[in-house]
Amino acid sequence: MTDQRKPAQLSISLLFICTFAIYASCLWLLKSADIYGAFLLSTCLIILILPLWLTKDTFHPFILYIGMPFFSWINYSDKLLNGYSIRYSLDDSGGAKTYIELSILMFAVWLGCMLLGYVLSNLAAARKSAPIRAGEHEERRYAGQYNFLYPKGLAAILLAISIASFGYIFMLQGGMDAMLAAMVNRREEYEGLAYIRNMVSLGGVSALLFLFGGAPKRGIAAAVLTTAMMMLFGGRGAALLGVLLPFGIVYHYFIRRLSFALLAPVAAGVLLIALMWGNMRMEGEMNLSVSGLGELMFKAGNQLQTADIVPAIVSGVDSGLIAFTYGEPITRIFYAPIPRSIWPNKPITDETGVVGYTLMGPDYWGLPAGNYGWAYFNFGWLGVIVLGVLTGACVWIWKRQLLEKRRSHLTMVLYASTIVYISQIFAASAQIKVLWMCGICLLLLGLDQILKLLFKGKHGKHLRMNSVIDEGSRHGKENTIRRIPI
Repeated sequence: MTDQRKPAQLSISLLFICTFAIYASCLWLLKSADIYGAFLLSTCLIILILPLWLTKDTFHPFILYIGMPFFSWINYSDKLLNGYSIRYSLDDSGGAKTYIELSILMFAVWLGCMLLGYVLSNLAAARKSAPIRAGEHEERRYAGQYNFLYPKGLAAILLAISIASFGYIFMLQGGMDAMLAAMVNRREEYEGLAYIRNMVSLGGVSALLFLFGGAPKRGIAAAVLTTAMMMLFGGRGAALLGVLLPFGIVYHYFIRRLSFALLAPVAAGVLLIALMWGNMRMEGEMNLSVSGLGELMFKAGNQLQTADIVPAIVSGVDSGLIAFTYGEPITRIFYAPIPRSIWPNKPITDETGVVGYTLMGPDYWGLPAGNYGWAYFNFGWLGVIVLGVLTGACVWIWKRQLLEKRRSHLTMVLYASTIVYISQIFAASAQIKVLWMCGICLLLLGLDQILKLLFKGKHGKHLRMNSVIDEGSRHGKENTIRRIPI
C-alpha cells in the first residue's frame, strides 16, 4: 500500500465510523420512537459535515456554510425531542410531526443538491481546462487583478465615513440608552436609515484594507470598533458575517493560515457573545443562563426558529392557505434602491419580511426561512432541487473567479465580503449585499486612482498577494484545494 493511499483509506474509514455513530446517536436520542425522524436527522447532519472530509481549507465556502445550518439542525432535533408544535402555523388541524419531518427532508435535499452543483461545476471545469504551457499559468493567474496603491489611505477614509455615519444615527436616536431600547423594535426605529447603516459597515472594509497595507493591528482595531457599532443596531448577523468573517477570510488567505484548533475557541467566544446579545435584544438583559454545553447549543439553535418557520410554510402550502409565489418576490430586488421614505407603500423586498408578513399579517417581523425554505416558498420541491444545484454552481464560480483565478486586493475584498451571501443568492437581502459590495469595490478603485493623481504616483506601502494557495500556482501547478472534489 502506497503512502498516498493510506491517508485516503483512513479518512474513508473515519467517515464510515462517524456515519454509524451519528445514526446510532440520533436513534438513542429519540429513544428509537421515531426511526424515520432519526434517519432524516442523521442523513442531514452527514451531508452537512461531509465537506470536512473533502477539503483541508478552514475557510472553504462549504466549511463556512456549516455554521448556521448546523444550528438549524439542532433546532429540528429539539423539535423532535421535545414536542412537535409549530409556532407560526396557519393550520391548526394537526400533522405538525409530518411537516417538521418534511422540512428536515427538504433541508437534506437542499444541502445535497448544493454540494452536487459545486462538485459538478468543478469536474466540468477540470475536463474543459486546456494544458498550461510553461510561464503561461502566471499570466493567467494575475490577469485582471488590481492591488491598491494606497490601502491605508483608503482604510482611513472608509473608517472616517463609518464613524461619522454611526455618530449621525447615534445623535438621531438620542444617545446610547435610546439605541439599546431601539434594539427591540429595529424595523420601525431604523426605517429609512438602511443606507446610513450600510455606511457604518464600511468600517469592516477598512479593516481589510489595513491588512493589505501591512497594518494588522490597526485592522483588528477597526474590525472590533465596527463590530461594536453594528451590534448596537441590534443585528448580530451584520456584525459577524459582514465584519468579523471577512476579516478572518482575508487574514487566512493573505497573512497566515488559520487552523480549526485555533478558530474553535474563538468561535465559541463569538457564539457566547452573540447569544448574550440576542438576550439583550429580546429580553432587555445581557445575560445567559445555561446549565451546560447541550443547553447552550439548543438555545443557540432555538433563536433561529427555523424549525418553526419552514414547517409553518409547508403546512400553509399543504392546507391551501399559502400559494407558491413563483419567483415574484425575487424580482422585487429592482425596488430595493428606492428608499421607503420616498415610496412609503413600497412592496416588502427582504425575504424575511415577505415570509413574516405571509405567516403573521401586518404586525409582522422578519422570519428567516433559510435558503431551502425560501426556494420552497417560491417554487415548491422543484425549486429546492433546481435552485440548490444552481446555488452550488454559483458558489464555485464566485470562488474560482475571485479567490483562485484573479486574486488581488480588489477581488479579495469582494470575495471575503460576499461569499457567505452567495449561498443565498436568490434572496433579495443577499443580492443587495453583493451589489452593494460591487459598488464599494468600484468606489475604492476610483478613490485609489484619485490618490494616485494627488500623490503623483508615489504609492504607499502595501503587501503583495502571497499566501498558501499562491505558492503552488506560482510554480505552474494547480493549487492544492482544486486537487480534491471541492
